[in-house]
Amino acid sequence: MCIIDFDNFDDNPEGCTETSHWLKENLNLPNRTFLFGNHDWQYRLPKGVAYCSGYAPWKHDIISSILNEEDWSKIKLFHSIENCWFSHAGITRYWFEHPINGVTVEGIQEEIRKAMVVTLDLQHQTHQDCIWAADRYRGGNCTKGGILWNDWNNAEHFDNITQIVGHTPSVWGVRYIDGSNNSLNINVDTHMEEVAIYN
Repeated sequence: MCIIDFDNFDDNPEGCTETSHWLKENLNLPNRTFLFGNHDWQYRLPKGVAYCSGYAPWKHDIISSILNEEDWSKIKLFHSIENCWFSHAGITRYWFEHPINGVTVEGIQEEIRKAMVVTLDLQHQTHQDCIWAADRYRGGNCTKGGILWNDWNNAEHFDNITQIVGHTPSVWGVRYIDGSNNSLNINVDTHMEEVAIYN
């Protein structure tokens, strides 16, 4: 699992160009899965649709000149391996619970698909209407943040599922919260280059 951040505050055009080319080259490697974060998502969309700290229009121009629609389509918002769910900020019932089926991998993927359709139809929505909205911990209006913006303080547990997220910086290293019924949440946003988790 790889994380790319386009929004370091000391970015320069050369570094942004280098990161974009690195990502483009590595998207096709079979042993890597890339996930969107809130600092990357805004560059996936047309200018001005989404905003996150560190965003700059000149970065948008550079990234868009290197990464095309096919490249963006290779980056996921959600990934699952057996009983492990990977996303940038976490899955919550608020955005993903079906009234009959509950929260399932298939249901999560369908909600993401529907939200993508709405988000890319820019004439008929505002960015905060979709599953990427920010929660109140992050300056948003939602009780629970979406898949890119939910704060660690809003993490939810699901029976027999390990959720692995980032997004909420930790100065204490990798953080764990055990829940009931064999559920576990892990936050790996430690500003380390690599994090290994053994189960």
